[in-house]
Amino acid sequence: MATITAPPPADRKATERKFYTRMALFLVLLVILGFGPSFYLRGYMPSPRPNPTLPPSVLLHGGIFTLWMLAIVTQTQLISARKHAVHMKLGMATVLLAILMIPIMYLAGVWQGQRANQPPLTDPLAWAIVPLAV
Repeated sequence: MATITAPPPADRKATERKFYTRMALFLVLLVILGFGPSFYLRGYMPSPRPNPTLPPSVLLHGGIFTLWMLAIVTQTQLISARKHAVHMKLGMATVLLAILMIPIMYLAGVWQGQRANQPPLTDPLAWAIVPLAV
């Protein structure tokens, strides 16, 4: 008589850890692809390069967001390594970073009007709705 056995159930937590780690790394990849030429690699891009000079407000905005992305990856790695206590402590600091990101995001949107870096055929005030509507 043959006995049918079901495969052992997959470790759901391990699968979730892999998913969140991969999604965090995917987000970092998207950020590098999207902002690499204009922010991260601006000193290495050949001329004419996008945004040859960035004001301190944009550098601050980009730096805060970069810290946010590093925190996301670090948090997923801490959970994967089962270091929950460190994850919780870093989570408290990350909340402060999130609170700081909100006004910096809107200020960068307002300050872009002074830079006049809108697309062709658009005036700076009309283009300001794009970052401010988020």
